[in-house]
Amino acid sequence: MSDPTYGALCALASALSWSVTSLLARALIPHYGSVTINAVRSGVAGVLLVAVVIVFDGAHTLFAMSRATFIQLTVSIVAAIGIGDTVFFESTRAIGLSRAMTIATTYP
Repeated sequence: MSDPTYGALCALASALSWSVTSLLARALIPHYGSVTINAVRSGVAGVLLVAVVIVFDGAHTLFAMSRATFIQLTVSIVAAIGIGDTVFFESTRAIGLSRAMTIATTYP
């Protein structure tokens, strides 16, 4: 499989997973709350990401980054996932999934 084809398939899989996650979150938020849903989703995704990195590049890759890079990565994750996605999930409850998705995808 060529690199462009692989990239296109990965992009489609990413879009599909984001859509399915948003639909599932919308259905589960009234029962569990957006913070809980986001924490579970992020935890599962983090474990999968670490597993993929270990399988494809080895465990040494996880320890190859500098302390500054690790801190920047941590701040980025907390800001994007911890705050941004929680706000997105709350907005799906408040204004509906279609409006929230439209607003969320307007950034460049």
